[in-house]
Amino acid sequence: MQKIAMKKIVDIFCLLLCSWLISCDATVHEYPTSGHVKLIVEAYTDLAMPELYYEYVCDAKAGNQLLVRSGDESGSRVFDENVQLRFNFDLRRSINSSTSQSVGKVVQFAAPDAERPQAVAEFEPTPGVYKALIWCDYVSDQIGNDWYYKVSDLRTIVYTDVVPEDNDDKDAYTGVETVDLTPYIGAGEGHTVTVPVNLNRPLGRWRLVADDIADFEAAGGNASALWTRATYISFVSSGYNVESQEPNLFDEPQSRTFFHPIYNRSSGEMTHDYIFVYGKESYVSLYLEFYEGDRKISSWNVPDVPLMRNRETLIHGRFLTSSSQSGGIGIDPGFNGEHIVPVKRDEVPTNGILNK
Repeated sequence: MQKIAMKKIVDIFCLLLCSWLISCDATVHEYPTSGHVKLIVEAYTDLAMPELYYEYVCDAKAGNQLLVRSGDESGSRVFDENVQLRFNFDLRRSINSSTSQSVGKVVQFAAPDAERPQAVAEFEPTPGVYKALIWCDYVSDQIGNDWYYKVSDLRTIVYTDVVPEDNDDKDAYTGVETVDLTPYIGAGEGHTVTVPVNLNRPLGRWRLVADDIADFEAAGGNASALWTRATYISFVSSGYNVESQEPNLFDEPQSRTFFHPIYNRSSGEMTHDYIFVYGKESYVSLYLEFYEGDRKISSWNVPDVPLMRNRETLIHGRFLTSSSQSGGIGIDPGFNGEHIVPVKRDEVPTNGILNK
């Protein structure tokens, strides 16, 4: 009996010794953990309208002409009282050069006339390398509902099905900033880092103006009944990746059309639109149809319209009293957009999705 009791005591002692050795091993190999860093990300947005850069003159007889008007002002915007700025922040930890993981998201709202920075987001990550992604667009409320853009994933922003009453509400701003917090490894708690991010417009705007609206009215036309139908007859961007700062989705030629009543009767502005620009400059081709009520006045094929980020291209001509069809340059039914794709042809598969 004594031998059995002694054996139990030895077994218990060995078990306790093993447990102690294991705990000591864990203590020896356990490195001190890093504290959290208070990270403040500030969004600075300039809401000034795009400056005029290109002037695209349409002339059925003399042909189209492209002029550079760099630096010219393109006017200012008056905001509806219900329109708000929506800022979406996504802090992503860099896993490697091509992979990141979201560690926190914040949504903020601000009035268009708010002082800069218009939005500030706070995070408390552990030390590491991060990317602060910010997307800013317009919404009609502060509930967080998408208006013209779906923003659940800032790496795949796409249009909603809502048709804008004013295409200026499709305007947007974006920025990304790399934040290196590795110097705070082992530094403990109580550290604050503030990162300002300047947001830029990833879109280019084209604006369409009829030079002959006065002649149209003098001939008995009803300017208040004018409206325009615009069809993109080239590949046109329809999605954006904030992390890569490039469009990553494209619509097929002739798959996007929108209608718009005359925008500004006094200036002859018929319509305008915003397009995500791939790289520094992209090109789109348009088929424009002008109507007075139910009566079609003219149609114009407007190829290779250049668009630059944060710049405007003015397209103008005598659209209401002449037609490009009379000059033999109407729309080509067999057009497939091959020579005016806004990116290299081998980068755009047939489904319009850009794989990079």
